Amino acid sequence: MDGPQISSEKPSECSEKPLTQPVHTSEDDIISYPEGGIAAWTVALGSWFCLSAGLGVINSVGVLEAYVSTTLLTDTSTKSTGWIFGIYVFVSYFCSVQVGPIFDARGPRELIMLGSVFLLVGTFTLGLCTEYYQFVLAFSILSGIGNSFLFTPAMGAISHWFDKRRGEASGFAFTGSGFGGVLFPLMMQSLLPKVGWAWATRIVGFVLLFFCVLSVLLCKSRLPPKKGAATSWRDMLPDPRIFWDGTGAMAVTTAGVFLIEWAYFVPVTYVPSYYLTRQGLSNAEAVSGAAAFAYQLLAILNAVSCFGRYIIGYVADKSGRYNTMIVSNLVCLAAVIGLWLPDALSGTPPSKALMIMFVIVFGFASGSNISLMPVCLGQLCETQDYGRYYAMFLSAICAVALAQTGKTSDSVFEPDNFDVNAALFNLGVDISAIPALSSLQVRSPDACRAACGALRFLYGPSRAFGQNTTAYANATGSYWSVQQEEVRPYCIFKPSVNTDVSILVLLSRYTGCPFAIKSGGHAAFAGASSIQGGITVLLKDMNAITLNEDRSVVSVGPGNVWVQVYAALEPYGLAAIGGRVSSIGVGGLTTGGGISYYSNLYGWACDNVESFEVVTAGGAIVTASADSYPDLYWALRGGGNNFGIVTKFNLYTIPSPEMRGGTRVFAEDQFSKVIGAFISVVNGASKDGNAQHWVAFVHTQGQNIAAVELTYVKNVSDPAIFAPYRAIPAIQDTTASKTLVEYCDTVQETNPDGLREMYWTLTVRLDEAFANWVTEYFYSVLPQVWNLPGINPALINQGITIPMLKNMARNGGNALGLDASEGPLHLLSMAIWWENAEDDETIVAWAKTFWDTVSAKAKSDGVFHEYVYMNYASQYQDVIAGYGAANKAKLQSIAARYDPKRVYQTLQPGYFKLDRAPASDSF
Repeated sequence: MDGPQISSEKPSECSEKPLTQPVHTSEDDIISYPEGGIAAWTVALGSWFCLSAGLGVINSVGVLEAYVSTTLLTDTSTKSTGWIFGIYVFVSYFCSVQVGPIFDARGPRELIMLGSVFLLVGTFTLGLCTEYYQFVLAFSILSGIGNSFLFTPAMGAISHWFDKRRGEASGFAFTGSGFGGVLFPLMMQSLLPKVGWAWATRIVGFVLLFFCVLSVLLCKSRLPPKKGAATSWRDMLPDPRIFWDGTGAMAVTTAGVFLIEWAYFVPVTYVPSYYLTRQGLSNAEAVSGAAAFAYQLLAILNAVSCFGRYIIGYVADKSGRYNTMIVSNLVCLAAVIGLWLPDALSGTPPSKALMIMFVIVFGFASGSNISLMPVCLGQLCETQDYGRYYAMFLSAICAVALAQTGKTSDSVFEPDNFDVNAALFNLGVDISAIPALSSLQVRSPDACRAACGALRFLYGPSRAFGQNTTAYANATGSYWSVQQEEVRPYCIFKPSVNTDVSILVLLSRYTGCPFAIKSGGHAAFAGASSIQGGITVLLKDMNAITLNEDRSVVSVGPGNVWVQVYAALEPYGLAAIGGRVSSIGVGGLTTGGGISYYSNLYGWACDNVESFEVVTAGGAIVTASADSYPDLYWALRGGGNNFGIVTKFNLYTIPSPEMRGGTRVFAEDQFSKVIGAFISVVNGASKDGNAQHWVAFVHTQGQNIAAVELTYVKNVSDPAIFAPYRAIPAIQDTTASKTLVEYCDTVQETNPDGLREMYWTLTVRLDEAFANWVTEYFYSVLPQVWNLPGINPALINQGITIPMLKNMARNGGNALGLDASEGPLHLLSMAIWWENAEDDETIVAWAKTFWDTVSAKAKSDGVFHEYVYMNYASQYQDVIAGYGAANKAKLQSIAARYDPKRVYQTLQPGYFKLDRAPASDSF
């Protein structure tokens, strides 16, 4: 016979002996084992399939958690989504406490069949889940119970066929868990962008079905059931007295493995993020180039671990299972102390060679942590009690799953115990080595002195400079408005790479010194992109512009203004969706919305970003896109500077032939016709998206005039959509063929710098009678400020057209709270220029009175809309509130996830925050 054989003088079983006696008897003298052969290795293969399904899914939890938390449950906190997967692992282990005794009494096949049903039902229904509780029921409970019915039978079956070669056979079976841990993440990574979540999980379910069927067919026991198994329910109950068997072996082994589990998953979890952080690389770059190596490290570790499980299992059969386990763990310890720790303490970018050596040594040795656990337990009991022992062991260590969930799921980027010092150290900054920080008291009056001193120590005076320097004067003088120029930061810092920005944010947190970010500097009011007494960060040197291989995406640094982007793309016949004035910065315009000449065709600038590279509040550098951190991607499209500092914009490109544009000027007696033409062209955008225009009512040289900027993104001299304007006699017409760069330079001339500036905006529903009333009211109150030096108010009218609103739904939509069913809309704004600071209060009061009256009229006429366009808003307007209550709440939830300590709300106080207007006297 090829199965175990039992002598007629078999002693009483473990469950019938006093538990004060040692459990380990001379089993080898009683039972013989095949130790190989087709039947035995067929069972081992069945266990391999069983563990590929069960442990393979557990090893894939990371990719599932990332997708669920960032795509499917974006309104749920990371801590809550973390519990879905923590409970899943807990249930997978804990329910084994009942499975083991049933295995001893009934064998593996029935349990594996039942477990397969639970696992498959949970997996197939997972694709239908949309609510938090559904994920808990389908994945945490159903799939978790299914796994618990697979582990113990898989290993228990091997114990019936192998004794002296049990380590080798178990090692072979456990390579299946590694195989599943590689297969399922790769499947999900490939399938999700192609077929979506529902079908990706179904396809995984079909693979699991194949594995489960084979495991049911191949796994079987060879020992007959224990006495009374068919009649005694007591034999199928867990028995915690196992831990107090008189020797303490079971309790000590379980405690040891509990600690091993804690240590083992640290490198497995954090090796990729460790390498990315130390290199200052982003997750978006992980698919190519240097950053790809971070994920290759984990692949190497897992692959080598599979070899280690089998080879160490084979060695354990020869040298002793406990002996081998101890030696393997000592090798793991040596790898951490001798290879990983020196690299972490070096303060230099990690060595590839050293990291490869670490993952090879640690990966190979740690394979025994998985494969030898059940084999060591097999030495503590008779084979017929193995299921009960293994199940109690699994249920005891399941607490690791919940403990790790509670520790790591508070925030993807920043746990409650986030250490700023450690984060800086990981970026190569040793706080103790910086003299300016040696005696700092956090949040002291000297915070900014210390922070600026630290920046000068790290980067030198050419990149971190204070007042009374030429560089400082040049930097503060580069703003568009005088109000921004008048702000005096303690120092100015010029980062050149994304990790410089990470260090700046962390130093700000360490010292308590606030900061402001300047991209183009075109905001009007003081403190928008400057900060009194803090650190103003000039992104000017982060100005790279690169096209990808097929020229479909251009990567743009935040230090660029739009004309630089257009000039770089023009030789290729391309453009990007961006600003209409040369000096407008890429950063502020894009994160605030961004109306373009092409917006009727493609939407606003924020709708045409392929991805954002962002420095989060914890200094982490991530790339947010439709597939990676989609909640952050959504928030950055209109949410402003509330979520991080964007260090790279990856923008979709568009074809850009020569265009036609210019200004037609009309006299006051034509105003009603001009407004009628404005209404006509806004409504006509659905038929011809190539047209774009705005109407500015101004008073100049003693005359009231309407200046209409007409743009057509093709070189067509007489487009039909502009016929209503051509029918009106013009006193001036400058329309002509131009390139995009030439046109932006021309429009720049109408936006003078070096003056005091103010913007204000209001959105209403498109209504011709209301538009005529606003124009009349504007000119009726304009004489109140005519005599102020340099005063030049302009009432500007633009359309938010149906095509624009429809295009806002691209790539998952944006945060602006606008819907095509409400359009078209009329975007009113006022730009005011004046000369003297002593007139500030007069002009602000006049503007507030004007807009109070206009808003009241819009509400009474039923045309008022709550949306406030960030890029035209005044410091007295609460922009985020204008996005609607639901969007505001969603934005606040996303900010809490990526910035739980509210760094970008408190230490970067300027511009439009999530819960307030920039100025205390909110409009």
